[in-house]
This record gives sequence, structure tokens and C-alpha cells, in this order.
Amino acid sequence: MRRNDNPYRAKRLIKRAREVFLFFMVMFFIEEGNSQISDPAYNDLMWSDDDPASKVTDVPDKWKDESAVVLYQYEQYSYKKKGMSTFVKQEYAIRLRIKILDETALSQYSEWSISDMTNNWANRDKEYAGMKVIKPDGSVYVISNEDLVKVENPIADKNGVASYFKIALPNLAIGDIIDYYYLSERSFPKQVGNDVFFDFDPEVILLAKPVPVLKGKLSITPERLAYLNLKYLNGIKAPKIEGDKNKTYVFEYGDVEKMEAEQMVFPFREYPAIIFQIVITNQYNAESTLNILGDKDDIKTSITEKDLHKFILKLTEKDRLGGYGLAVYKKSLKYLKKYKKANPSDSNLILVEKAYNYIRHYLHFQ
Repeated sequence: MRRNDNPYRAKRLIKRAREVFLFFMVMFFIEEGNSQISDPAYNDLMWSDDDPASKVTDVPDKWKDESAVVLYQYEQYSYKKKGMSTFVKQEYAIRLRIKILDETALSQYSEWSISDMTNNWANRDKEYAGMKVIKPDGSVYVISNEDLVKVENPIADKNGVASYFKIALPNLAIGDIIDYYYLSERSFPKQVGNDVFFDFDPEVILLAKPVPVLKGKLSITPERLAYLNLKYLNGIKAPKIEGDKNKTYVFEYGDVEKMEAEQMVFPFREYPAIIFQIVITNQYNAESTLNILGDKDDIKTSITEKDLHKFILKLTEKDRLGGYGLAVYKKSLKYLKKYKKANPSDSNLILVEKAYNYIRHYLHFQ
């Protein structure tokens, strides 16, 4: 037997190779597990916008007396699913260019806090942030990871945050522009027991801020053939549609006055807002879900009487009620049959009112 054919030697080599591999993996995790807020690649991505609105530096005369003005506000929502993957990746990004106009804003924006972000290849979820200060003469100071000061919480807060970073902006002055972005990538698994169903929580976005907004843009890119429910309120125009197979819905807006600190204000009645929800599923699940959906690869912006009727029928299906709900259903049905027999001329609307009042009474006293 040749030396290289010795099975015991082969096992030792395999064991040694495994140990070396694990050593480098541990070293990789130690290196990659370090908190890193800023990344040059993402800086280039978020700050390379060709939109002329993202380069404006002047504030309109009507806002000269404001404390600060958002010159440019950009938000992006994207949903991607690869082939037969059981995860959908949601990408979210926001960028703000804020111009400092007085001492109050100077004090407010001179120090920032950012959550601790640990990004490595083993973690599906990633977060990055970037910040730079632009002086009136055009010079730029980019905040780097070396500018971060880590603060440890002795006791984690209600969200489980045990540490965060503080950033003090050096030599910030009136007239400076803070250009800030935040970007996250999160993976969401399909719902347990369902073959294809991703039901994202609605996004409720108030476009007004405590300071005026000069120009803004918001884009939504759903997964191809997804369902998109969308509502835009209080002066926001319909979105432009970019792309053919992979559509992106782009809202452009501007001249948004600041939100007033009043107690009796309903923001979503007073200020520009966008509300949307993404549902990714097949036709069969779309028919059975309680979500009110439109057509795939299109937007649904309103709810019809037919939609509500279909929703109520699905909501009251026996299979959805459970034990207690089914008991309430049977007692209500028995009550309605008895009432209908005694009042044959009453309309269906009256019957619905009687059923509602009976159920409310039953739930209160049982």
C-alpha cells in the first residue's frame, strides 16, 4: 500500500482540513460580526442619485424663518423573491437632505443616535446608514465608522436594545446641509402551513414632517405578479409606472408644509400620505384570504360594495369561526329565524341590525 493510500492518514488529513476550515470560519465571523454602520458601496448607491431635486441647496423665501427645511426626501420599498425560495427579501431605503437655518435646529441635529448594526453573511437581515455634512462652500465631510461612539445600556430597553451609537457632527453650523440615509434588507419566510403566501403588514407613510419638505419621491417595487393595495391621500398625485415586467410605482411630490403641533389634528386627513400593502400568493390562496385584493401585477386603489360583500361572506364562514364563534353563530341564527317568523315583512337591512344588536348583547352578557 502506498503512503498516500493509507486510510488512517486520509482520515487525519480530512480532520485537519476540517479544523483549518472551522478556524477560518470563526475568524471570518469575528471579522464580519463587527458592527459596521457605514459602507462605501452603499454610500455610492444612495448618494449617486441623478434627480436634480437631490442637488438643490437653496430654501424658498417663504421658509426662510423656519428652523430647518428638508430639501429632498426619498423613500424606496422593494420586494423580491428568488425562484422557489421560501423567503421574500424586503428592501427599504430612506434619504433626507436637511438644511440647518437657526440655532434651535443646530442644537437638535448636531448629535444623532443610531442602533447597533451587526452585518455578516450568515445573517439574512442587514442594515446600513450613511451621513455627510455639506458646507455652503461645497466642501463635504463624510461620517465614517471611526466617528461612532458606542454606548452600552446597563439594562436593555423595551425593544431589547442593549447598545447604540452616538454621532456628534463636528463643526456643524447654520447653513450646513445634513445628507443622511438608512437602508435595510430583511427576509420574511412564508407563513407556516401555506405553500405560497407572504402577507406583509400595511405601510402607513406620512410624508409631512415637523419641518417643511421642498421635494420628495417615493417608489414601490413589488415582486412580479404580486398583489398591491394602494391609497394616496391629501393632494398626492397618482404614481408614474416605470418598467414593464417588473413595475415600479413612483410618487413625486413637493412643497409640503410642516406638521403643526396641534392636539385636534388627524394627520391622515390633513397631510399628504401614502398607504400600501403587498401580498404575494397564488390564485387559490388569493380567493380564500381575508385580504381584499385586486388583480395581480396591478394596483387596487378602492373598495367596492361587491368587495365588502365578498369579504363579509368569507369572514363569517363556519370554518373560520372556531368553537365560541360557532356557538354565537348558531344562537344568532336561531334568534333571527324566530324574529323573521314573527316579522315577515321586515327588510334584510332590519334583520342585519337585529343580528348585530343581538350579537353585541350576547357577547356582553355571556
